[in-house]
Amino acid sequence: MVIGNVTSTQLANAVWSFQGRTLNTDLLGTLKTEDTAGNVTTTTGAGAGTPGAWVQIVASTAHSVRGLIVSQQSASVMQVRFELGTGGAGSEAVACGFLWFANGTDPQLQYIPLDVGDVIKSVRVAIRATNLTNANANTVNNLVTLLEAND
Repeated sequence: MVIGNVTSTQLANAVWSFQGRTLNTDLLGTLKTEDTAGNVTTTTGAGAGTPGAWVQIVASTAHSVRGLIVSQQSASVMQVRFELGTGGAGSEAVACGFLWFANGTDPQLQYIPLDVGDVIKSVRVAIRATNLTNANANTVNNLVTLLEAND
């Protein structure tokens, strides 16, 4: 799997194995915990390219976050841009973004590496969705697991 342009500070080479349900974290360093924030539902904005509202994943991180494992499902077929944000409600700053292609049926699993410092310790984390395909407001069910450092 190609993650993209990888710098020395990115979390490269993490491999999720569907059969064994294992995560190879050789370059992640020691992880403190895998904090599953649970299911959150995002709704895309009503216009193509219009972001939906921010939805809180966790009120405050216990440790800095090195990566995410995200399982997503939607009844719609669309291309979606998700943004992960940090900060108080109404003043979120985008920490990272990633694309997802909804096929309308099956849940899909993604590993999202984060740069060191993208999501630091003791911050609120939220997610929002933008439909890039059409002007419909569609919902997406998200199960987010935060891979936290041992800091």
